[in-house]
Amino acid sequence: MIWISFILFDLSQFQKRLAHVEIIVLCDVGNKLLGKKGAAQIFGPQKGATENDILQLEKSLTTFNSVIYKMTGVKMSTLPHSGAAGGVAAALSALCNAKDVNGIDYFLDIINFESRLKKRM
Repeated sequence: MIWISFILFDLSQFQKRLAHVEIIVLCDVGNKLLGKKGAAQIFGPQKGATENDILQLEKSLTTFNSVIYKMTGVKMSTLPHSGAAGGVAAALSALCNAKDVNGIDYFLDIINFESRLKKRM
């Protein structure tokens, strides 16, 4: 069993350093952080988590969501893609002002896939 402790940090200097940095997180899922279709419920079993593990994961993610909300005013649980990578996408969004996007759509747009495909036809 793994216990996670949360410590409140002063993020003011950290966030100032990131003020002019654009962070885009490419996500492969649209699941939210918490709930029936959340990270623990959907992806826990895929990783071998038992029902008890899933309950503990959901509880920990709920606490994490609450702590981040108190620190930043951002409810990670409401963010699209917040369940991606076990909540890492949500944390990056809340703490680093990252933009979480649908990965394949973003990638296809960056490489200008539609126009390249038309040129091949």
